[in-house]
Amino acid sequence: GQGGQEVIGDDLNVFFEDFAVPVSAGQISGKGILDAPTLRLGDVVTPHPGEAARRLGCTTTDVQRDRFAAARELQERMGTHVVLKGAGSIVASPGRVPAVVCAGNPGMATGGMGDLLTGCIAALVAQGFAAGDAAVAGALLHAGAGDAAVRDEGERGLLPSDLLPWLRRLANPMRRSRHGPGLAGGCRSNRRAWR
Repeated sequence: GQGGQEVIGDDLNVFFEDFAVPVSAGQISGKGILDAPTLRLGDVVTPHPGEAARRLGCTTTDVQRDRFAAARELQERMGTHVVLKGAGSIVASPGRVPAVVCAGNPGMATGGMGDLLTGCIAALVAQGFAAGDAAVAGALLHAGAGDAAVRDEGERGLLPSDLLPWLRRLANPMRRSRHGPGLAGGCRSNRRAWR
């Protein structure tokens, strides 16, 4: 994330020309790659409601009032996959019914957590997942790891690094441990989606 600062713009656009990439939503608030014509169908953006409101020219309250409409409008305007973060993160992809991630917790509303989400999605894209699938799976892994991390310690003081051991456990559903199955461990119908 750029912390509200203007991004490097042209340099990033040149780098991203040949890659479908997740884009940290902190870049949404300045003049940068999210305003440039280089965003493509395979790219993923991950705004929180405030960043979405700035991009849509409305208020955060407007975004929160109808999160589905806001996610869809962002997706249509930008031509990318969108993960609208927040309680019940929404993943909007071209030609698909929006997905709702019913996991995660308020402790995850802290600096760096969105960068970790972007990293989760990027890792799945690098492993061969299609961008829309990576956005849904990455958001679910991220939220599930956040929930697992707060079970014993609580939400206060949660850091992005607290999710790392849980991300590994949840991303490896076939391994059984004293912590139980991975995220997809109990879902036979979903096993093929996890490579």
